[in-house]
Amino acid sequence: MSRPAKRSRHSIRPTSQGWSVAIACGLFLSSVLWPTRPLPFSLGLALLLALVLAMVLVPRRLRSIRGRWLVPGAIHAGDEVTVGALIMAEEGSAPVSLGAWDPQTEQLGFVTDIAGLSATPTRIAWVTRFPRRGNHELPPLVIRNEQPFGLLAAQGRIGPSQNVVVRPMLGKVERPITEQLRRWLEEGATSHETGDDEISHLRGYRPGDPMRRINWRMSARARQLLVTQRQAPACHRLALAIDTTCRQARSKRFERLICVAATLVDHLIAMNWTVVLHGSFAPSGGLHGDRERLLDALAMIEPEDDCQINEWLPRGDACLILTLDPDRHHNEANRLVLGLDQALEHVRVPRVQA
Repeated sequence: MSRPAKRSRHSIRPTSQGWSVAIACGLFLSSVLWPTRPLPFSLGLALLLALVLAMVLVPRRLRSIRGRWLVPGAIHAGDEVTVGALIMAEEGSAPVSLGAWDPQTEQLGFVTDIAGLSATPTRIAWVTRFPRRGNHELPPLVIRNEQPFGLLAAQGRIGPSQNVVVRPMLGKVERPITEQLRRWLEEGATSHETGDDEISHLRGYRPGDPMRRINWRMSARARQLLVTQRQAPACHRLALAIDTTCRQARSKRFERLICVAATLVDHLIAMNWTVVLHGSFAPSGGLHGDRERLLDALAMIEPEDDCQINEWLPRGDACLILTLDPDRHHNEANRLVLGLDQALEHVRVPRVQA
């Protein structure tokens, strides 16, 4: 993300009114050469004094102003989000304007005028969008003051910069892919991860239930087939591997792939699935965690020239592989390869920005 050039904490420049006064000051001061009364010269001295006082007083009005960013905990690329600022002035202040970095234009813009500040914190909020996922550094807030006299405009930075992690866009999962995953996990794939061993209840056998889930001891006592239902069964666990191979910088297809991955994570966890992320971005053994941790990890993924995804796949466990090039992988008993084009048949994603 581009950032503005560094500048000193405070900068001062004349306003249009200030330039007019400076020119008039020069004309009046030159009147000492005129064969007239000293009144114009006196006016020139008065205007010069006003400019000098403004140069001294305007920066002093900014020194007591403090502020910091207010950003929400969850930000997704492309979504409208309300950000804000908390500002105050220990000694009070004249009317000021608040400037902030705009992630859409990547430029500084003034968002509001404030009648005055005091020691009581003032909260300012506005709506913006972050077009791209990843880590964004918001430069310090900027305050601008044209008082007193309105002759000079002083501008200065207040508070620290703010780091923001913008998560990927979220789309919508169509029902068929969820059923496909459940059927694949129950009928074909196996996993050493058995999930939570705590038994929720026993229920009658239904056609299609895996034979390994039949509780034979209780079935013998009840003289009917009973299936063990657990709190977090293995069929509700998914290892999701992401092939980050992409040789094109700022690729929209790669961003859509990450969007698909984030949508699946969000959807499956909402349905009480356990998801573990695998790939070169994850530690050995995969990345475990709640929805927030997994989405934050997806926000930071960068494309690679050649990701050796096989080195990061879980051994012996069922794994779904998301990739831009499905020809690089082969479906196996415990491997389900899903290319981007195939995934987009089941997952609707919004327009993404590379």
